[in-house]
Amino acid sequence: MPKKVLIAGYHGFGNTGDETILTAMLQSLRASEPTLELVVVSGSPEMTAARHSVRSVLWTDLPAIVAAAEECDLVILGGGGIFQNYRGRSITASSLLSSFADGQIGQRAERENEIGELQAQSAVQNRRIATLQGQLAERENEIGELRAQIESVERSFGWGLLQLLWRTGSWLAPRGTLRYRAFYAMILTQWVLRTEGVGAAWRAARSEAWRGPGAAMTIHSRQEERLSRELQAIIAQHESALETVIFLPSVEWNISLFQRPQQLSLALARQNCLVLFCEPWNPGARSIGFHRLDDRLYTAHVPLRVLKGVRSPVAFTLVYNGACLSELDSARVVYEHIDELDVSLFPGDIDALERDHVKLLREATYVVATAEKLLGQVSELRPDALLCPNGVDYHLIRRTIDETTKPPDDLKPLLKDASLVVGYYGALAEWFDYDLLARAAAERPHYRFVLIGPDYDGSIGKSSITKLENISWLGPKPYPDVARYLKYFDVATIPFKLNDITHAVSPLKLFEYMAGRKPVVTTDMRECRRYPGVLIGGNPREFIKRLDEALARRDDHAYLAQVDQVARDNSWDVRAQAILQLIRSGEGS
Repeated sequence: MPKKVLIAGYHGFGNTGDETILTAMLQSLRASEPTLELVVVSGSPEMTAARHSVRSVLWTDLPAIVAAAEECDLVILGGGGIFQNYRGRSITASSLLSSFADGQIGQRAERENEIGELQAQSAVQNRRIATLQGQLAERENEIGELRAQIESVERSFGWGLLQLLWRTGSWLAPRGTLRYRAFYAMILTQWVLRTEGVGAAWRAARSEAWRGPGAAMTIHSRQEERLSRELQAIIAQHESALETVIFLPSVEWNISLFQRPQQLSLALARQNCLVLFCEPWNPGARSIGFHRLDDRLYTAHVPLRVLKGVRSPVAFTLVYNGACLSELDSARVVYEHIDELDVSLFPGDIDALERDHVKLLREATYVVATAEKLLGQVSELRPDALLCPNGVDYHLIRRTIDETTKPPDDLKPLLKDASLVVGYYGALAEWFDYDLLARAAAERPHYRFVLIGPDYDGSIGKSSITKLENISWLGPKPYPDVARYLKYFDVATIPFKLNDITHAVSPLKLFEYMAGRKPVVTTDMRECRRYPGVLIGGNPREFIKRLDEALARRDDHAYLAQVDQVARDNSWDVRAQAILQLIRSGEGS
């Protein structure tokens, strides 16, 4: 017995005979199978649905009729036995079957295209594997050659002579003796002479010559003494600062993807905090020291132990750099939970990250989550956690757009070829839905899709999306320049895949798009649903329709005013104020 039946005929036009036939058919069908689902083609779907308690589709909507028929187990032609359109021509069963056949052929063609694409991707991956295998073989050969060279050196006369000299030196100047200390004093003096000049070298020779190669003799100790003096001078200069804030090392300041730590640093400095943004330590770097970026804001390229000179700082930490907290003195810790722990951006083993995450939740003074999903995950251990999503430097975006009078050179040629620009900027990584964008580009060939950002994990090359004629990837741009490109977007978009990671993401670019007063189209991410003005595409077809809708709203002043207000309400200054209020309230654990 069928479970769903489609009835098609001359129904819904007020014809008493045809309506009587429909009533009789429905009664008979329901008597034989009470749970049967019935769908009726009608000239007035609302009237038919209300009168007969059925689902109804419009008689002129052939795609809807075909879709309904595909879902049904049985199609009944009743009430004259015709599908009739508004001109009186009949659409017969044969034409319906033809539509079915066309649909099946179209679906088969789509599947064959998908299979072809997968086969092409597989071939690319196979070539990639072959290349990597060749590179691995080359590295193994190089390692073999290096081992042979080491063995040759160890068998050489020169190596034997060096060993003899070392043993002789150890006999002539044993560790801890006066001669041994004098030898290391000479090394230290030479280093200071090269880095700090003759006067400093003379002072070092006089003060250190007889102390031996202990901690005070090391290069690092002299460097750290100088850095400590520099730090105390900075602290003294900003005695009126509300707080001294330290961002533990995560990324360097000048990277193309300007991220949450940099933005919060700027915002907290504007809120009268002294901010030290620590960069990953590299003893060989030329930028060692403290470097002023703005009022009350400094980068700190220093060993972390230098920062013990800061009394009771507010230290911002992430799950992977919490170990650095041991180098600070009585820090009040703000643990920021910014992503799912298994996101590929986080360095380290997942088990270790999970242990550190729980430890920080238990021990941090304050806990901040950047998305509602993440807040729910930590609320059991930390009911006092603060929801603090990402934000926008509203005034920077507006100022840059207002001061930009012509498009960037690499964008200008693209504007000549297309009147409609759909833009994205940010990381291009595994969570970016390349397939969705490729479909949108294929179905809207008159749109120009512009991508800006680094190929974070090689995924854009694997996708082959840049081979499409109306998709252009312009590479990464310095953060201050991004708004210059945003000005020439007609629509801004975030086409991310939907998964546990992206549902826990607070997209940095969302509010920046809004500050640029651009219509925004995203996939159905939880954090994007929270804000008015975001046009959500729940599936590929809907996403493409939202692009069309967004383009129609480019000059909708009420809509643009709405997204502008959302941006103002979600600035980084607002975020910094919320965190400072949490710190002042003393509600942390």
